[in-house]
Parts: sequence; structure tokens; C-alpha cells
Amino acid sequence: MKKFGFSFATMMVAMLTLCVVFTSCSSEEDDETQAMLRQLYRMINRLGQLEKSIILLYLEEKSYEEIAEITGLTITNVATKLNRIKDKLKKMNKEE
Repeated sequence: MKKFGFSFATMMVAMLTLCVVFTSCSSEEDDETQAMLRQLYRMINRLGQLEKSIILLYLEEKSYEEIAEITGLTITNVATKLNRIKDKLKKMNKEE
């Protein structure tokens, strides 16, 4: 298994991508957006290294095939893990 190192910039791009998905991110919503980003950052940091890698690659709009190639997983395994990661993040969000 390869080790993955993601820069802070990569994580911020991923978080901003989620921000765009969840809200319009207008200037009026800056405080709320920043709070959402902090919460998302905390939740992603609670994931295991492989889960972080997969979700960040997904947020960078990598295809399942690309994620599979990078991680060494099968495409089916990537899809399964992504669904589980999304469920885990939803559950974490409800708990906070």
C-alpha cells in the first residue's frame, strides 16, 4: 500500500468543493461557510489515512478508475469505500 501525503492546499480545495455543493458560498454566508469548512475539516481528519485519501481524491473529481489506480484498490472496492465514507461523514455531522 502506498502512503499518501496531501498538502494543506489540496485539503482546502477539497473543502471548498464541498462548500460549493452544500451552499452558495455568497459573501453574506462567509461566517457560516467558514464554520462548515472547519466542521468538515474536523470530520475528514477523524477518518483513517486510506479513507482520507479516497475522499480527497473524490473531491478533486478523480474518477473511480483513477482513484483505484492511485490507491491500488479495485474500482468496486473504491465505490464501496466511498459510499461507506459518505455515510460515516453524514453520521459524524449528525453527532456534532
